[in-house]
Amino acid sequence: MTDHTPDIEEQRAEIAATVEALAAKADVPTRLRSATEVQRRKLQDNAPLVAAAVGGVVAAVVVIVILRRRNR
Repeated sequence: MTDHTPDIEEQRAEIAATVEALAAKADVPTRLRSATEVQRRKLQDNAPLVAAAVGGVVAAVVVIVILRRRNR
């Protein structure tokens, strides 16, 4: 064989890696679960910030409602 031709074992390894990558890409339920888990972790990591933002919005709505009722 020449130096430019990969041997059979190298080709088999490359094909196996390619098939494995394609199978992983085609496994939509697993990919969806993984993506959902990543987003859930991000939300948990930012939970205090999200809670503060929601609290701020609720407070602003309460102030607006009170001010509107006073002006009637």
